[in-house]
Amino acid sequence: MAPNQPQYPKSRALLIGSAVAPLMGPARDLHVMEEVLKLYGFSVTKCSKPSDGVYLANRAGIISAWKALINQTGPSDAVVIYYSGHGGLTEAEGSEAGRGERRMQYIVPLDFAETVDGDWRGISDAEMADLLYQTTQKTQNVTIILDCCHSAHMARGPTWAKAINPYDYRQVMSHIRRMLEGMASKHAFHYERNPHVLSIVAAGTSEPAYERRFLDGERMGVLTEALTQTLRSAVGAELSWRDIMRRVRDRMCRTCPEQYPDIEGPQARLPFRLETAKGGGDMAFSVTETAPGEFALKGGVLHGLSPGDVLAVMPFEEGYLVQDKMLAEAEVTGVGPIASRVRMKWRHGRSGGLTPGAKAFMWKSSVLLPVNSFGPEDWTRELREELRSSAFIRLADTGEESESIGAVELIDSHLVIRHHQHYLVREWDMCGNENRHCVLAKCVRVLESLARAQRFLDMRNAASSELLELALSHEIGYVKDGLPVSYPGRGVTLVEDTRIYISVTNTGTCTLYVSMFDICADSVTLLSNGSPSGIELLPGEMYRFWRSRHYPGTAWFGCWLAG
Repeated sequence: MAPNQPQYPKSRALLIGSAVAPLMGPARDLHVMEEVLKLYGFSVTKCSKPSDGVYLANRAGIISAWKALINQTGPSDAVVIYYSGHGGLTEAEGSEAGRGERRMQYIVPLDFAETVDGDWRGISDAEMADLLYQTTQKTQNVTIILDCCHSAHMARGPTWAKAINPYDYRQVMSHIRRMLEGMASKHAFHYERNPHVLSIVAAGTSEPAYERRFLDGERMGVLTEALTQTLRSAVGAELSWRDIMRRVRDRMCRTCPEQYPDIEGPQARLPFRLETAKGGGDMAFSVTETAPGEFALKGGVLHGLSPGDVLAVMPFEEGYLVQDKMLAEAEVTGVGPIASRVRMKWRHGRSGGLTPGAKAFMWKSSVLLPVNSFGPEDWTRELREELRSSAFIRLADTGEESESIGAVELIDSHLVIRHHQHYLVREWDMCGNENRHCVLAKCVRVLESLARAQRFLDMRNAASSELLELALSHEIGYVKDGLPVSYPGRGVTLVEDTRIYISVTNTGTCTLYVSMFDICADSVTLLSNGSPSGIELLPGEMYRFWRSRHYPGTAWFGCWLAG
């Protein structure tokens, strides 16, 4: 290519299929995935059996194919890595488990059975994380899809599990330690997850994934079947990954209800693009008909729903609330922890019946939190009008001032928002009508975030005998010279720029799924974003936030405590 010739963005996909017995589906998986990705403009390289691809899906072939893809990739390119095959999980025992070195995940190439001492033929989650790091050094538009067992964090009528028997932990760990010296990303690793990678995984860390025979008689991975069908129907629809995966989960509830896929990363993005979908950040809930005329939402107390809330039911192809296209209004009549009963009021003369993939957006909350407003009357009038469509907040009535979650004050052209505990949340200087309207919209968004954070803090568990079996302890500390130092007692003042850590231990008898959040005045951020459905903690197991997951035994890093 001539030096001055422009390079246009390209879309490249590496499809890896490892049909180690008894799996039969990977070849079909690769064929169907290739068809769908071509609809999105991708050129495809296959890594499979000798007759099916340029590269053989043994350990050396997979790594060579991935590195070749990295070398070809430019800064504006889109990259997809797809794997169909077995996944493995090996666990530490005894003293290793006591040090937190518990689980190593890996994929299983075609030559895995040729493993001998000193020559392990799997590809570990640490190696995959390193290859992903190298990929995201070339482009930030990276998607990885893992249709295998134990696929979470590696950043299948009759069904066949896509798992392999656990391999010896010490051999896997020894292999990983030997390769650490040459690992490109060991000094720049993203401890929870690589923020530039969108990961779709077939199952959790300790959960099986399956392949099964579908109506056409072909065996396929359950995730691959649901994902490819959904992506076909979404071509040109401008839907977010969050919408895509909601539909995938709904489909898998019918085809393989014992398997739960997950998504990690920037879910508000459009598929295989860096742009955020319109409404991509809006919370939506799947709607299902549980019996004739009876409907349920896949959302409950944990998601901030309350009896009396009214949600707008939209068709699958709509990524946000559009009143003219509403299928129905869904009023919440009963709320559980993660599911709710709803009563439907159909729109546009519909006699009932949901379209496939229908979802519901919050429309009218039964609990609007009050905020105070101080300033000129015309300002208060404008703010009140802007809040009419809010699903979270309203202006406080007379006598409610002490119950408000915050206050907005306009002095001359200076606008401030303060938390109900009187500290400053946000401030702007306004000049001109256009800027005033823009600042007003920003003000409402901040107030709504303030309300979401407050509702999150207000959540409480109802008394239950099941809770007696659940026990979780936690520890907060700082990192000094690569080692953890616990803060004693309560009421600790955390100093800005300190590297801190958080550890949690399951001291009960049941497996727990734990999520960690940073709750600020105007935001709720999921800290444990490498495990969006919760960190799996077996009884007696400990998890430490901000220690390298992929490199156990290495030094502690901690996270910066910013002001």
